[in-house]
Amino acid sequence: MENDKLLLHSRKIIAIGICLLSILTVIFLYDFNRRTDYQVEAITQSYLMESANQGSDSIIRQVNDRLVNLRFTADYLIQETDANARYEVMEKLMDNDHFNQFLLIDKENQQLAVSGIESSLADLRFYDSSLFGQEGISDVYQLGSMNQKVISYYVPAFNNGELAGEFIATMSIEKIADTSLNTTFQSNAYYYVIAADGTMIQQSEHQDSLYDGRNYYDYLKSMDDPGITVDELQAMMMNNETGSFYLSIGSQHRYVYIRPLPINNWYLFTLVSSDNLLVQNEKLSKSAYYLTIKLVLTFICFFAAYYYLANRSYQGTIEAKRSVERSNRMFELALQHSFATMFEYDIQKDAAYFLKERNIKALCDYDSLCPFSKLVFEKRCLNETEKEKLLDALSQMADGAEKAVFEISSGIKFDEPHWFRFTLAKLPSEADGKNILGIVEDISDDVRKRRQLEQEISMKEALFHEAISVWTLNLDSKIICSYTRDGMIQDAVEANYDEICLAMLKIVHEDDAELVAEAMNFTNLKREFAEGREQRIEYRINRRHEVKDFIWVESVFSFYTLDNQTPMLLCYTMNINEEKRRRMELKFKSERDPLTGLYNRTAFEQLVNDDLNSLSLNQTAAFFMMDLDEFKLVNDTLGHNAGDELLMQVAYHLRDIRDHNGLCEISIARFGGDEFVAYLKGDKRQDVMDIAERILADIQNIKLPERVELRISVSIGIAFIDQQHHNFADLYESADQALYESKRSGKNRISIHN
Repeated sequence: MENDKLLLHSRKIIAIGICLLSILTVIFLYDFNRRTDYQVEAITQSYLMESANQGSDSIIRQVNDRLVNLRFTADYLIQETDANARYEVMEKLMDNDHFNQFLLIDKENQQLAVSGIESSLADLRFYDSSLFGQEGISDVYQLGSMNQKVISYYVPAFNNGELAGEFIATMSIEKIADTSLNTTFQSNAYYYVIAADGTMIQQSEHQDSLYDGRNYYDYLKSMDDPGITVDELQAMMMNNETGSFYLSIGSQHRYVYIRPLPINNWYLFTLVSSDNLLVQNEKLSKSAYYLTIKLVLTFICFFAAYYYLANRSYQGTIEAKRSVERSNRMFELALQHSFATMFEYDIQKDAAYFLKERNIKALCDYDSLCPFSKLVFEKRCLNETEKEKLLDALSQMADGAEKAVFEISSGIKFDEPHWFRFTLAKLPSEADGKNILGIVEDISDDVRKRRQLEQEISMKEALFHEAISVWTLNLDSKIICSYTRDGMIQDAVEANYDEICLAMLKIVHEDDAELVAEAMNFTNLKREFAEGREQRIEYRINRRHEVKDFIWVESVFSFYTLDNQTPMLLCYTMNINEEKRRRMELKFKSERDPLTGLYNRTAFEQLVNDDLNSLSLNQTAAFFMMDLDEFKLVNDTLGHNAGDELLMQVAYHLRDIRDHNGLCEISIARFGGDEFVAYLKGDKRQDVMDIAERILADIQNIKLPERVELRISVSIGIAFIDQQHHNFADLYESADQALYESKRSGKNRISIHN
């Protein structure tokens, strides 16, 4: 019966899945077709942009090639005195590059040579005297009284390196437009070069081209559906914009992309036939068709596999039930032969019931554990330092944790310390799943062995790491045995611990004496032994009794137990002087400006923020922002090495004021360039102002080389700390405003932020 229900349920799921598959397939095809159209348009846009870029490069290269040829010709013509030779060169160039006229003039605008259309310099309406000696290309204009639009190239003519004239080459628009625009790549796109007034300047030969007129605006006005009005197109070209539009001419459709050219106000029109879009669309549609078939086949295979696995799952469920029954029987047998205590704990009732009683019942001296979490404390099963572990574990299980494993020590009800491992795991429950299976194991022997092994390893490490001092302490009798090197402590065997401590403190640096005394306090050592903690301290000692020769050392305090359970302390001391100095040097470099040795911005900002948090109300504090006047002139006149030397002199004077002012506590930093800052704390506001005046005077006294008529000065902006300044950023902004006022008011002065 159950098998039939499962099979029916599986068939329903498969039927629903097939319906969903059909709906999703229809939605997918619709969405794919829509996205295909967007993608084809995006591809076309990208293709036209790339084609336009290459077309623009080709036009610019063509113009530059003509200008190069004209430059060489101009230099030749200006140096050639034979009129016939000049005429032959210009006629040959006219045939090769399709020019209509050449005109060579001298410095006085006198005509030296002419070829082609008969006209004078006055007929060249674009040209005036300001263009003499320049190189370029004119916009479209009408040549003289002729009804003919032209453009002109103009280049300077040099004779032996000296400007001697101007060479002007004129070409009619009709001749340019009839000249094919050649590109260096195979493309389905074609091009028009259009002036701002719509005049066709040049076009590329292409089988898809539909226009061969002379004015593109007239061409658009003649269409029924141009895709863009002439006014809109003129506005885009006037604003130097890039854009696109769709052009329809009968059954022919073109996609047009326009972009400005870096030549006068000309524009490049790049066009592609809609037939190319149809080809792309067909390719993508075919890909969508194949992809859809693959998707449908994948879903069919998926549901076939699901049907197969559903039947297998039913067989697996039957087998799992049998396996659970076997596991339950094996668990019962394991309980009967286990040395651990097992109990079931109800989280909501805070009640525990024993499944097998051993250590915990003896530990608690109680027949049942209800309420459990209170009982273990009332019966003092756990000490105070361990009770939080049990409470945290119970809380985690109540919050949904599946398992918790932890170790606790309990030495209060026993003559010697005991350690227990608690393992808590969720039990499946038909009601609310709130029961926990708990297993408690006495691991005291394992912990003792592990600790003893760790202690032996620590002793060996101490001896093999060339410690300058190794000593042990009996924590019951306070007797110390020491082994020393380098004269740190006189050799002593079974000496009194208190006497050794006093002797030790005599050679410790006075700034570290409190740290060492706290670490060697006998009461603290016994507490740390109970907690099983290792302690490490770094401090300085004097290696010589006659003179002060301090080195950095590190002492390690570890604990172990002798076979007769005697608690022992092992201490070994290492010479870490070189390592400590390297760490201190790295810290110094990370906080300092490499040029001046002053604080850098990061360290100074942290220093100020920390001090603001501890600043008392009766203290006066201020933030200086200082900027050297005319520092850039020093760099430009004397060079950057002199600028760096000046910055170091300024830093020297600021440090001197810091160390010898006798009025305020000062911290100084360099933020980069010639920007210095300072943070001052003192008793009076006037003291701060006095220091600012001294800075002004000292900086003015800095001497530059006598041959340089420069004087060094500094502008200072001051922000006094008040309720508006909560952090470094507030102070910096206020001082910066004050500095700006000093600069604006004439420099070399002090301004205070109001």
